[in-house]
Amino acid sequence: MRAWLGEFDKDKCNWRNPRARSVCRMEFVAAIAKASMTGFVAGVVSADYKALDGNSRKRIGTPFSLVAQTLMVVIKDWANERHVYDLFPYFFEAGSEGYGEFSEVYGKILAHEIRGNAYRIMSCSPVGKECVPVQAADLIAYEYSHCMSSIVKSNDSGFRRPAVQELRKRLTIETRYHNSQTLSEVLSQPASEYRHFRARRGSVDEA
Repeated sequence: MRAWLGEFDKDKCNWRNPRARSVCRMEFVAAIAKASMTGFVAGVVSADYKALDGNSRKRIGTPFSLVAQTLMVVIKDWANERHVYDLFPYFFEAGSEGYGEFSEVYGKILAHEIRGNAYRIMSCSPVGKECVPVQAADLIAYEYSHCMSSIVKSNDSGFRRPAVQELRKRLTIETRYHNSQTLSEVLSQPASEYRHFRARRGSVDEA
């Protein structure tokens, strides 16, 4: 991997120009699309999460941990449907709030060979902004957060964004979002697929 040249430094002058950001974004999207990757996006509606009482939030975990585990479920389902049995390395941007709880979770998963293989986990590690693939994933997540917002607001503005239109046209993007309904379902099911692994129970629940 080549040295990071500061392309993703938000304090650089070129990032302060909206047009420059837009041009760069579309160039990045074109590079992602050219790679012919499958994208996976998971999210949670912030307002719905914050509307939960404190006990419910404690039970369900931090937003990052919930969404990261949901992402693993999406990938597992995708791999099962296509009979893909390769193990994948997972990378997360260092400094993500809630990563600590999730690191406990995946540590327990990796310690259990059957569960680790079921979720296709080769390894999990935090990386910095110099990791270009993580920045590509960050861009996809950012663009699709606008789609989630559109779903919440019942409009199509997020789906009309040029980057989203290009990504949807050229790639397959698997998505799963949590809202008030799915959060309620997760809380009502002790063994919900979206929170199999509760790091602070001292053991990993069955998947």
